[in-house]
Amino acid sequence: MSKLKFFALAAIVPVLFSACSFSFSLGDSEEKQGEEKRQVPEKNDSKTEVPERVAVKEEAPKPISEVKNYQVEVNSVLVDNTGIGFNYEGEMVSDRDFSTAWCSEKGLGGKISYVFSTPVKASGFGIVPGFARDEAIFKQNNRVHGMQMYFDDVKGNVVTLEDKYGMQFVDFDGEKTFKKITLEVEELYSGSKYQDTCISEWDFVSDYVQNKDAAAAKGYYDNYKKKDALKPYDVVGEISVSDVTTSACKNPEKASGLVLEENGVKKYPGWKRLYVAANVNEFGSISDVVDLELYYKGWDGQWYISDSALSSPVVKACNGGLYSNFEVYTGYYDSEYLMKFYSKGKLVGSKEIAVYY
Repeated sequence: MSKLKFFALAAIVPVLFSACSFSFSLGDSEEKQGEEKRQVPEKNDSKTEVPERVAVKEEAPKPISEVKNYQVEVNSVLVDNTGIGFNYEGEMVSDRDFSTAWCSEKGLGGKISYVFSTPVKASGFGIVPGFARDEAIFKQNNRVHGMQMYFDDVKGNVVTLEDKYGMQFVDFDGEKTFKKITLEVEELYSGSKYQDTCISEWDFVSDYVQNKDAAAAKGYYDNYKKKDALKPYDVVGEISVSDVTTSACKNPEKASGLVLEENGVKKYPGWKRLYVAANVNEFGSISDVVDLELYYKGWDGQWYISDSALSSPVVKACNGGLYSNFEVYTGYYDSEYLMKFYSKGKLVGSKEIAVYY
């Protein structure tokens, strides 16, 4: 009996020691993990270090001739109504072509700017202050007389330009550094025929600008650009009307007491033929044919086409100019007429006349 108890005890004791050993090892592991957790520092946002900002150094200005990335900005652009394809956008001042131009709807107050991607330095520029396709059209349009300069939107000097065809040169008061330069039109020379205000060229970098050589600037245009210049279809210049016939060497003129004038407006008798001369201007030639459409104003205020206009071909006048003769029969009842002149399918001139009966 005692042997059996001893055997049972011998079997139980190793198991108890094994359980105690497992319990002790488990407890030690938990305690170590707890210590490891206690050793991990807690996050404290208030102590987070912020990296210092690196000061941005301003880019050193470059000579304006080395900077190719720029934009030309304007505050208005004239709309081309000719159907020819004239482009009056600001970029036209930078193409080294006198026959193209930025033209402003505003006239006075028109602004144009060069805006660069990086600071540039310059000491002056060259400018052609008008529509310079040729000397005749230059005088017919407004030319810029006075301009206010701005450097980075800060006022600079007022520039006064001469009324002469070709490139002129403007010097700054020493070398200027800027990212934007602006010209604002403040004074004008009036055009003899049109009121468009244009600048053909505004140039900083061409050789002829660096050398201040106006003759070289015009020579470059004459040799490389002029032959491709767009010309208008408005070959009709002055339009004159009379109630007496005309000869090939004489434009119609007032020769009858039946032609009246009230407040500067001529009124023609409305029961006989009228004679019209459409003078072909410097853009026309002996080969041009000018056609006429005649309209009368109805009682409702609308224009209606008439079939009473008879045209003759362009003839050479004694003074070397060109003109077309037309006969117009006005009838008895209508008080206003509109003459539209066409060449090669394009409207090239028009004139309204008043009649009485």
